[in-house]
Amino acid sequence: MRPALLALLLASAAAAQTIPDTQSATAVQKMSISRNAKLFTGRTCIAWGITTAPVPDDVPDAPRKQTTTAVVKDILNQYAQAGVKVTTLRWTADGGAEVYVKEEGRYRHVTALDERGQRYTVTFSCLLK
Repeated sequence: MRPALLALLLASAAAAQTIPDTQSATAVQKMSISRNAKLFTGRTCIAWGITTAPVPDDVPDAPRKQTTTAVVKDILNQYAQAGVKVTTLRWTADGGAEVYVKEEGRYRHVTALDERGQRYTVTFSCLLK
């Protein structure tokens, strides 16, 4: 098979496993999301995605926690406005949460993340089988 065609097929397969309006997850991120989703929902993932929002270095921990909580509340408000019931919600110490919505087959984990000297609020997502 030609290298260009192979690259196109691989890119198409990777894109097909990415949730719309999210960035594609790396293999390591997919493993982590899948493990957490399985533990939290009992179901396995078929597509993955992440969204990231950088947090400036000068933001203290308390406002950072509030920002992470605001992301979760925004997700919960979107579900409420759509009339979709959240099946399970577990808040985390960093102000984030794990959210399972059985009706749409979706798992989300919002968290504060420090990666390579940068700080982010990250939402890890997975569509479930």
